[in-house]
Amino acid sequence: MAWLAARDDYLSSDPLFTSLDRRSKGHRLDGSTIYRLVRKFSEAAGIDKIVSPHRIRHSAITAYLDASDGNIRAAQSLSRHASLNTLNRYDDNRHKYQAIATNTLADLV
Repeated sequence: MAWLAARDDYLSSDPLFTSLDRRSKGHRLDGSTIYRLVRKFSEAAGIDKIVSPHRIRHSAITAYLDASDGNIRAAQSLSRHASLNTLNRYDDNRHKYQAIATNTLADLV
């Protein structure tokens, strides 16, 4: 809320975060800028793994599925994925279903 208070000219239709550099001040942050910010802050935090906005989104959805015991419908609302098939992949990864099936088949050979 402090950020909104600092932006006294903020309208609900305006982007929440805007660029502060001289060349594009006041314009919406683009994807590459957000990616660079995420990389910069993750490196500053000492995280060795490459972190991207997509990885953070994926982790948040997976964490929600864990916390909600796999509530796919609520996760769809959270993530705004149009297709439940996409979220089923997240849930499959969470349970390692593909790895289990692959290992089971490998044991048969």
